[in-house]
Amino acid sequence: MLIALLLSLLGNATASANGPAWVAEVSAVSAPKVDALAVTVPLGSHVAVAVYNTDAVDPQPPAGVTATVRVMWFENRTVFAGLPGERDAAVPYYLPEPKDCPPTGAWVVELEPQAVGAYVVPVACNSNTVTVNLTCVDLPESAIGYGFYSDYVRFPDPLQGPAYYADMAAHGMNTFTPYARELPAQFGVDNHNAAALLAWHIETGLRVGLVDKHFPLLCLSAGEAAIQAAKPLATQPWPELIAYNCDEPGRERAAEVKASADAAHAAGLLSGTAIDGAIAQDIGDPLDVWVIHMDSMSDAASQAAQDKGKQRWLYNCALRGSNAALHRYMTGVYTWAVAPEVCLIWTYAHDPGSRIKPDGTWDLRRVYDTATCDAQGSPLPTVALEGLADGIVDSRLLQDLERANTPEGNAYLAQLRAQVPLTFWPKGENRDASSYVWDVPDLAVPPIDLSAMRREVMRLRGAAE
Repeated sequence: MLIALLLSLLGNATASANGPAWVAEVSAVSAPKVDALAVTVPLGSHVAVAVYNTDAVDPQPPAGVTATVRVMWFENRTVFAGLPGERDAAVPYYLPEPKDCPPTGAWVVELEPQAVGAYVVPVACNSNTVTVNLTCVDLPESAIGYGFYSDYVRFPDPLQGPAYYADMAAHGMNTFTPYARELPAQFGVDNHNAAALLAWHIETGLRVGLVDKHFPLLCLSAGEAAIQAAKPLATQPWPELIAYNCDEPGRERAAEVKASADAAHAAGLLSGTAIDGAIAQDIGDPLDVWVIHMDSMSDAASQAAQDKGKQRWLYNCALRGSNAALHRYMTGVYTWAVAPEVCLIWTYAHDPGSRIKPDGTWDLRRVYDTATCDAQGSPLPTVALEGLADGIVDSRLLQDLERANTPEGNAYLAQLRAQVPLTFWPKGENRDASSYVWDVPDLAVPPIDLSAMRREVMRLRGAAE
């Protein structure tokens, strides 16, 4: 598996790597050490490729392709301490630009084609040149909503909030959760006016291309009155707005859930919340939207949502900015197989203090964050963010093959779906399988070779045309 291979090859990720270089998708589950890689992406998306075992990279994209170079930074620690499998590991995590990080021997090159077509992208390295054969295709937009919980007060540089929304969109997201959160004075919004704050967030999401109007917006930290008062402030059509209920309620909060839902319904709004799948079956009747955590998803919860006429959404609050392959699996084949209306992820930025400070000091805390910022406040991705983007492309391809409705394609999709456990975790081992909460999320290996899956889906789509 690629993760295990990287850990064994890189050890403590020294800054001396003299080749020969090799190339792979950042989110690949397994990959040979090759000097040429073929990847397919839809128009409007980018692909992140990793180049290993070299002190320098120099991408030479042809006209029509943009390239951005990043350093792959590693967290070095002992994993599964005191348990079987204890070992020292270098876990890929942040992807800073070279100005912010010395070489580690591993790089990421982001490639974005501007038009449909085939492109050859050489990347010169220390001792050899690796090649990315990039194919860009047309692909319908996702029928599933993908977005982050987007709590503005957690952004590392609030002045860059619109840039973070745009970065979410650039990584395939098509929705988010607007909050009625305070804003810097420079934005000219009254921080005592919850309706105006909510409207600013929604309008900004629409302006930067983050919000697909097909998917309702779950509004957090905004009461029913603020939601209704925000609607006349729209300068363009908005998606439906849903009032947030009690967050992750237990059974003991059944009365509170009902009271909150009653208030939303009285205001003419739907009510929804993040909730455990089993608990939703017991106390979720007043809710209109069940946002079920991925490891509590089940056939019973899905059937109950259908029988009761609930919107069934999905959320993830168990991963962080590591393990690109697991994130790709989560937004990709897993979410496609579960088929929620919307998939939400906690979170883009978790701790506003986790960032490269303006003086260049690193204070990167690695708790839930899928992105942070550099010294200038600009978005700084993680390998997980690139994995999420790759998974959304996988999901769109799977949806498109499903729409083609061919015998061969349907047989493949049925076989694929059977390999996906509803409770998400490979081998059934969740975060409790280690004494350190991030060991399993950092190292778990998806049950499906995702790169091979994409190649097969592309073949089947071609046969269906």
